[in-house]
Amino acid sequence: DYDGELYGTITSAETGLALTGVEIVIMMGGPADSSNSGGDWWDNFRAISDENGDYSFPNLPDGDINIWVQYSGYEYFFGTATIEGATQFDIALSPLPGVGSISGNVSYDSSNDPASAFLWLIEVGGWGYEMGWTMTDPTGNYQLSVPEGDYYVVCMGNDRPNLPGSDSIFYHFE
Repeated sequence: DYDGELYGTITSAETGLALTGVEIVIMMGGPADSSNSGGDWWDNFRAISDENGDYSFPNLPDGDINIWVQYSGYEYFFGTATIEGATQFDIALSPLPGVGSISGNVSYDSSNDPASAFLWLIEVGGWGYEMGWTMTDPTGNYQLSVPEGDYYVVCMGNDRPNLPGSDSIFYHFE
């Protein structure tokens, strides 16, 4: 066990809003020694940002790491950090040019309570390509970044299994 930790929040550089469901990959390595058969070693670790955009990698040794982040509709991020105990590393992703967003709120008709739901963005036409996904935040809000085009947003509630499975909404963005 190690005492190091990397943690932080992933946000949109444009809006400052937290980005949910972002995959963060870190890579750390070290020189050859007797424990790795004489070769340099590299380990990859993955985390997904939660509904507040927060992520965490516990149990890391102190040292240098590489960080990669890729999220639909945003520029790719690569950076480095030095782990020294608990290390905060917040990342603000920049939207790609020509990309906007679709946002809204998911609630239940009968009570107007916020829904906990998965949402998929499906391109209309072609092969119905999945352009991205997200989850609602604790208040039922969501945001998806999209290039110009026509889309279906498919919503599936995940906190009330006895309700009907899913619904979809058509959006035109230009």
